[in-house]
Amino acid sequence: MNSELPKIEPKKCSDTYKQLKELVLHYTPEWAGSDGKDAGVALLKIFSHINENVVNRFNQAPKKNFVAFLDMLGIKLLPAQPSRVPLTFNLAKGTEKEILVPAKTQASSDKTTEHEELPFETEKNLLATPSQLKKVISIDPEKDAIYKPPPGFLNGKQQKESQVSYEIVSSPSAGSRNFQLDNVTDLVAGDFLGIGEKNKEYVIISNISGMIIHITDPLLSEYPSSTPVEKITKFNLFEGKNMQEHSVYMGHNDLFNIKSTAQFTLFINHRPGTETGVTPLKLSWQYWGEVEGEEGEDWREFNANDGTQGLSKTGTVELNKITEGEIKEKELIKDLKSRWIRCIVKEPLGTGVSRKLPKLDNIVFKVRSSGENLLPDQAFNNDTPLDITQAFTPFGKEPRMFDYLSIGKISHVNCPTA
Repeated sequence: MNSELPKIEPKKCSDTYKQLKELVLHYTPEWAGSDGKDAGVALLKIFSHINENVVNRFNQAPKKNFVAFLDMLGIKLLPAQPSRVPLTFNLAKGTEKEILVPAKTQASSDKTTEHEELPFETEKNLLATPSQLKKVISIDPEKDAIYKPPPGFLNGKQQKESQVSYEIVSSPSAGSRNFQLDNVTDLVAGDFLGIGEKNKEYVIISNISGMIIHITDPLLSEYPSSTPVEKITKFNLFEGKNMQEHSVYMGHNDLFNIKSTAQFTLFINHRPGTETGVTPLKLSWQYWGEVEGEEGEDWREFNANDGTQGLSKTGTVELNKITEGEIKEKELIKDLKSRWIRCIVKEPLGTGVSRKLPKLDNIVFKVRSSGENLLPDQAFNNDTPLDITQAFTPFGKEPRMFDYLSIGKISHVNCPTA
């Protein structure tokens, strides 16, 4: 739909001049009118310019009539207002103190082919503070997603797109934590990668071994060889690796100091009156540690028997550690280091789905190790420490009345947790 008012006469100066030139042969055949310096040609051009001014005013009649019609209806034109534009003040490098930019400070726009420099004034006082952007996070509540920018985004320089292309050489399956690329040029630990062309999966590099890329989280899908991989250098606000995590962490240095197979029993109690109508959650119970025969520490999954049906009711959860390997210490946040068990929600909790979440009153732990030939942590003959790795006489070479042997080992503990 065209919102412009119609023009009564569309002719321009060039159209009028062309029409007059065509009439010359009929009214003054003896005059060629081809010489640009001819007085007659000059008169034709002057007339054409004057006629264009008349036409322009003539074409304004519909607008004036329209304004007059609105005026009859009581609709008035808004009074003229000054233009407003956003203006940014950049502090000089090395500035350490705040700078006052007073109201009515003048600035001007650049000169263009259409207009000269346009002056502007600030509306109010502005306090320019020397500061640097520390963190940027975008949140999409509907998708239950949190996104962070790639490395280097906040260094104050515009990021250039990577000119290097990558392809997967191996064929990693879903759940893999590494894959091989045809080259690793310009890639370092911490870089963000996008795998595939449509519906990209985003991953973060944890380290690089030769041409093998190790990532922080397991792949969600399998990928054939020759799948393209892109190094992410720009921050698309609501696209990328979802950093959102819904989880419960439980830590204890002594209770979880286990290297053998073990069983953890959790007695989970809902807050009274909140159990009815709770939506079951898809959960994964994990511990941080090692598995015998595998390198490195990672979140390892328990074999879980969930009697709470995804925390939807009061009940018991049995977590079976079915492999040898130590539950290791990990510093989750600064100055908080422990051995950890966590429960993590494996589905998004976006606003588009109606659900009732559980409210827990308390969790009680029971730990039972199923390891064989377990050595005590410590042993004493009276107050003298014994070397439990060697053969020893529990009461010394010459036992005396009231001698005693002390052996310590954590094997079965109930731990109420609010």
